[in-house]
Amino acid sequence: MSYLADRVGSVLIELADCLCREIKKREMPDPCFCGVFPGDAAPLVYCNACEGGQAWVRLVAVGAPEQEFALNNCMGLMVVQVEMGMVFGWLPMDEDGEPKDMAASLAAPDRQISEMDAMCTVLTCCDLSIQEKASGLSYTPVGPDGTCLGGVWTASVPVI
Repeated sequence: MSYLADRVGSVLIELADCLCREIKKREMPDPCFCGVFPGDAAPLVYCNACEGGQAWVRLVAVGAPEQEFALNNCMGLMVVQVEMGMVFGWLPMDEDGEPKDMAASLAAPDRQISEMDAMCTVLTCCDLSIQEKASGLSYTPVGPDGTCLGGVWTASVPVI
């Protein structure tokens, strides 16, 4: 494997490990899946499989940074854009098809915000072996897509 492939793979694995540890540290429900997803979109297949839903890191893109930051060598500096997400199962109604009461309805955005905060902590505070931190962070809510609710962060991490 090439140096670039090793570094990109390492960033994804390290971020996923940090995410899984942060979930445990905060005593959030254990996700059914916590790891790295391949491909151009994370499948929301585990959001209802258990109380913890799913948590993931996914490669979005790899490219050269702005020209003024490029190093003058063969490999140069590359920027890895990653997606970090968490989703959980959520229904807006009870077993009888009635809307949930206000307290139950507010529990979903509270959890969504708690998960958003946990992922932000990972992206801004996780010690990566490359000694670089994520930048260009942007959060987007997800869902409710069917019965999946949560959100994703996108961020850029420079690798040499």
